[in-house]
Amino acid sequence: VRAWGYDMPERVAEAVRLHAGGREGELSVLDAGAGDGLSGRALVQCGFRNIVGIDLSPELAALARDRGVYASVEVADLSQPLANFADDAFDAATVVGVMTYLEPDGCALPELCRVVRQGGLVCFTHSTDKLRMWHDTHERLASEGRWSRVHISEPLPYLPKNPEYGDNIKVVIHIYRVS
Repeated sequence: VRAWGYDMPERVAEAVRLHAGGREGELSVLDAGAGDGLSGRALVQCGFRNIVGIDLSPELAALARDRGVYASVEVADLSQPLANFADDAFDAATVVGVMTYLEPDGCALPELCRVVRQGGLVCFTHSTDKLRMWHDTHERLASEGRWSRVHISEPLPYLPKNPEYGDNIKVVIHIYRVS
């Protein structure tokens, strides 16, 4: 994906750093959908030190673990409750390039609000071709008092050098503060 100009892990890590109040070295971060660890590496490069990774794939979780940037890496499915994590376990959560594979009426976003402490950040990306289907879920979580909007980016290049994506499908970074 790097050959196609993929830089979302770095963009998301920087976005979270900008809203971390200069405390990135102290915060615990859940990298949900860690894949092979690109996002974890980007978080470390932005000064985050206490990062836990989860991924659906045991093979990718093993690769992420081998990067040496995570405090721990577990196999977990974001379409299911995150039973291994207590309420308020993290100061922030990131989800990069994964929401496309989840359903808006599922438990992923409510679970992230549960495991991130009050005042913490939930940051995720949506591809522009799937963005509208999530709108009601975002609004419902706000109206229920689960989170408040911090920042939503303009559409950004996702895979600019990929002929199927290029200018056709972009990505939007969302940041919410857990209430």
